[in-house]
Amino acid sequence: MEKWCKKMNGLIPHHLKVIFKVYLSGIVLFTILRFILFFATLNQLSTVQENSIWVMMQAFFMGWRFDTVISGYILILPIVILSIGEAFHKYSKYFVIPVKIFIITLYIIAFLICFADIPFYIQFGNRFNMSAFQWFDSPIFVIKMIASEYRYWLAVVPFILFSFLWYKWINYLFQNYSNRISFLKIHSKLKGILLFSIASILFMGITFLGIRGRIEQKSPIRIGTAFFSPYPYANQLGLNPVFTLMRSWLDNLKSENKEIHFISDEQAIAIMQQHLGIDTLIHESPIARFRNVGSKALNYNVVVVIMESMGAQNMARFGNTENLTPVLDDLATKSISFDQAYTTGIHTYNGVFSSLFAFPAIPQKHAFNDFPINIYSGLSGILKENGYQTLFFMTHDDQFDNLGGFLTANHFEDITSQKHYPKEKVISNLGVPDHVMFEFAVDKISEKSMNEKPFFAAFLTSSNHGPYIFPPDISLRPKSSDVKKQMIEYSDWAIGQFLAQASQKPWFDNTIFVFVADHGFNAPSPFEIPLSYHHSPFLIYAPAILDSIFSSSEIASQMDIFPTVMGLLGNPYINNTLGVDLLTENRQYAIVANNSSYGVISKEWFLVIREDGEILFYDLSENNSLNLSNQKTQTIMQEFAQSNYQIVQYLTKHKLSNKR
Repeated sequence: MEKWCKKMNGLIPHHLKVIFKVYLSGIVLFTILRFILFFATLNQLSTVQENSIWVMMQAFFMGWRFDTVISGYILILPIVILSIGEAFHKYSKYFVIPVKIFIITLYIIAFLICFADIPFYIQFGNRFNMSAFQWFDSPIFVIKMIASEYRYWLAVVPFILFSFLWYKWINYLFQNYSNRISFLKIHSKLKGILLFSIASILFMGITFLGIRGRIEQKSPIRIGTAFFSPYPYANQLGLNPVFTLMRSWLDNLKSENKEIHFISDEQAIAIMQQHLGIDTLIHESPIARFRNVGSKALNYNVVVVIMESMGAQNMARFGNTENLTPVLDDLATKSISFDQAYTTGIHTYNGVFSSLFAFPAIPQKHAFNDFPINIYSGLSGILKENGYQTLFFMTHDDQFDNLGGFLTANHFEDITSQKHYPKEKVISNLGVPDHVMFEFAVDKISEKSMNEKPFFAAFLTSSNHGPYIFPPDISLRPKSSDVKKQMIEYSDWAIGQFLAQASQKPWFDNTIFVFVADHGFNAPSPFEIPLSYHHSPFLIYAPAILDSIFSSSEIASQMDIFPTVMGLLGNPYINNTLGVDLLTENRQYAIVANNSSYGVISKEWFLVIREDGEILFYDLSENNSLNLSNQKTQTIMQEFAQSNYQIVQYLTKHKLSNKR
């Protein structure tokens, strides 16, 4: 047996044996990184409800397939170069050294992406993709935020170790490469050429098969190939983040992806007009409709607080047993509470856009980065037109996400950001703690209100976002030892402080307060899109104004804040958005987007449309069961979501989003 192995080993050219060893060692390191991700997200294993060991084994096997694809892409060029060198007996440094550098560099870049993927997946529930670079217009801000988060630093040491070991290992594999006897000289001329040709062709054929990832002729391996089970966690685990990043980059380059083309504009307009009850056009915008006609303008002040990552699952009202949000839970009993409200996206810019301007977050689109900046007729535009002062308060740099530029263009007259607070109050790159922003705002609003003009003030909190830094010198003593939960407690406490301070001001009794999350957080879920990332508190609090308080279990969306508040104000206006007044109208569906995938939620159903077009249809009454038989409902829900997205594009493309 030993002699046979040696004989077979002698039939394989040396450069192919070296490349195969490179491949095997790369697969080992990719697998270790997948295990790191697995253990970092072990809490999600509970979503795999049957045969979890077998499902995880399949996920890791799928991971090997995707890791092989990436390895094949990296190694195909070295195989060709070394094969040419072997054929012409060229083993000089001009052949070997560039190949070594190429292999070392590309694998280290791949390992870096894999390490970056771990916190990315924990945060967003998606493997690494182009959405990670949507903040590249604010690189310094992002670098500071990453550098301030200790969890990210924990990945630096193993990445350096991976890189060092890889460098040493590749150098070891290629040592004495140039000093050996040529494979073609070991064998007779004809035999050597024949063996070399067969081995090289076979090896390159296997490599190309590895790159393709599938034997089937119809298509190569795709992201959808990884979705082998009904469990999103297992499906995601099988992907390689280098593959998902490159796939999303290539998709972004396609001309058809510059604009969305779900359905025709005409079909989208007809569907949304039916849902919104529009039978008469009042101007060029196909969704514009008169509201509050003949009503008296009450001119109440309006405050909208967009709370960072304050998903509904943080609250006792929605089942949390840790008493993290006593202020919000108490506030909900004194407010109009929409208990089935959902955010349209999973990023802060999505939350600000939808909450203030009543349009959805389009998958893979960043509304604030469009140039020229699009103008919308949301709360700030309509209220400014009605004589309101418009203010926006944030804790951090207003250049992040192009917030300052977008909000200024969209009718906010006064924007307070990090540069306006005392420097000693700034504790991280996220600026000042929430309570400092609120204290500053109460004083500023009180000063502004002295001119007797009503005001609209929007707030964006940030403390409940990494890097998590518990503010010093405050009275709150958190119950939890987990810093993330401490920050939830703090964010809730800061809102209580804000209301307590505001209640002492003359403008308080004449003000409508709205509280909503920008988005939730990624929690273990049986669904392809975790509802924890979208289920949001939505509270309207105005103790001296509201005639009654109640809880609604009807479907609601961030997009409904604008028309619902306008309904309470009574000001006649044109609603040229996709939001509805929840106090007088009915919302049948809420749409959500999770980077490239999107979903539609009703009281009974949850439809998810993956990036590759595959559809998952969940029965919410069964929590996680798939039901693919109700084709009519699926079609209606899918067309509703696609019409929403298509309408946004249509309005902005034709400069109709600001018509009022």
